[in-house]
Amino acid sequence: MNAPRYLSQDVVIGRVKNVFEIYRRAVAVVEQRHDIASELSIFTEIFSSQEHHRSLLFPETPSWSQRFGGWFSGSYSHAPLAGRNSTIHRQPHADEFGIGLDYAGELSMDTAKGPESFMLAQHKNLPQDVVSSMPPFWSTTGQGLPLEKTWSDLYMFTDAQTRSTPVMVRNNITGFSDVRKRQWDRLWLQPFSRKLFDAYMKVPLMPIASVVDNEGVEQVFWSPTNGEKAGMKDADGKWYSWHDLCKGEDLAAELFGDELGEWKKP
Repeated sequence: MNAPRYLSQDVVIGRVKNVFEIYRRAVAVVEQRHDIASELSIFTEIFSSQEHHRSLLFPETPSWSQRFGGWFSGSYSHAPLAGRNSTIHRQPHADEFGIGLDYAGELSMDTAKGPESFMLAQHKNLPQDVVSSMPPFWSTTGQGLPLEKTWSDLYMFTDAQTRSTPVMVRNNITGFSDVRKRQWDRLWLQPFSRKLFDAYMKVPLMPIASVVDNEGVEQVFWSPTNGEKAGMKDADGKWYSWHDLCKGEDLAAELFGDELGEWKKP
């Protein structure tokens, strides 16, 4: 099977200062032209300009079309080009944005590619950051949870072609309902979802990230909804609790798959 690798504007990962330059160019494209077919076409144009710039600097570097075609023939490796990208990044240029595509599907995956594009599988050789992270069923109480299980014991969402486990799974609007009905009760967390949710609510408030910057200064980031759990804020900042959004025994039965009724805050 050869599933296409495509540029998507829906999932973007990078340093803020680098991503800002991409969106600054996107705004410039919109302001200069009025014949834009779609949001995706803007980023396709930006990526094409970057690839053209790189091909002029390094003619021996495979173009995007060559790499894309190589996926179908099986001749292209997604391994990074040794030394070349770092050289390019040190040379300021209007068309160099540092954009790279997630060819191996390690960062994100779109379920709209079809049910044959993903599967649930165990992995014995997981990335080190996953192996060294908290065990999947860790909680402050551990009540009713299989604490002995490791990440390698679980069947995780997996790209069927590259056998990688993506960091994020994007459920396209057109395919989400079907994926949810077929896959939700097969996920490793679903049989314990109510207990995991209870455990999450009992975890003390903690920072969501701690980062040491280039000057060696530690920066701690807290959630903008600090002090509030199990809910969401709208564009105006109004908070909606779990019961505002998800009340009803029917929804609880579909979500938790048990017969314990509506979820109650522990």
